[in-house]
Amino acid sequence: MIGVRISAVLGAVCVLGCAKPAPEAPNDIEELMGFLYEHYDDEEDGALYNGLTKLDEWLAVGENRTAAEEAFTFTELPLTAIENLDERERRNDKLKGHGLLTLSPHTVEDIAILLGSKEFENLYQDRYDEYERTFEMDTACFADKTCDRVTGTIHTETSWLGGSVTMVTDFEVGVRWVETDAGWMALNRSWLLRPAFGSCCDFVLEASYYIAAIMPDGKGSMRMHGSWVELDYGTIPVPEDEAASRALENTIEDSTQTDEYLSNR
Repeated sequence: MIGVRISAVLGAVCVLGCAKPAPEAPNDIEELMGFLYEHYDDEEDGALYNGLTKLDEWLAVGENRTAAEEAFTFTELPLTAIENLDERERRNDKLKGHGLLTLSPHTVEDIAILLGSKEFENLYQDRYDEYERTFEMDTACFADKTCDRVTGTIHTETSWLGGSVTMVTDFEVGVRWVETDAGWMALNRSWLLRPAFGSCCDFVLEASYYIAAIMPDGKGSMRMHGSWVELDYGTIPVPEDEAASRALENTIEDSTQTDEYLSNR
């Protein structure tokens, strides 16, 4: 009888105070990046702590780090990671992308604070006809870590082929701090709010999802990028390999520009 009472008391205490264990992070690199994407909005850091710790351990293996610097082909992002982003009905059966590790001489804080600020617009004034970031809050709290995340939108207008093709895109973007045993890390996540249509040739960017884990690396930092897109080139004859190469080059160029901007501030 006493045992039954003790069990009942422990059960009541657990209902009131026992938290559900955070999910374990997967071992596969693409699944791991998808895991971080899916749990980005979690109120608690448990899943992200597990995911970033697993990623840090994975990148500590020499052959993994080398492979990540050379890039992976990504083709799968779980539907559970994107189906509740907003009211838009989303699909994941035509996504293609890449995973890539880039290295930086700048700290996690330097990069994350820049990504979570209006100042980041300065990097893209020459690459877009229009590039605007709008945040829902004063981002100063993110810089001093009195808030753990910032959320905003990105509006772009761009043209190519001598201005004959134009496109307008709108993204939601966020940056979030996560404290780990290896120090402070950050996550940068974005997604395309609605399909973007080119001004000619049936060119359509149907979907775009991106996440980067920004992690300490010696005196600098490293960024593990994950990107998935659904893109229809319409009547523009762009081979699939060339499209993948362009996307990869954009990620490398973005990282390089960020480093150059921070170095020349």
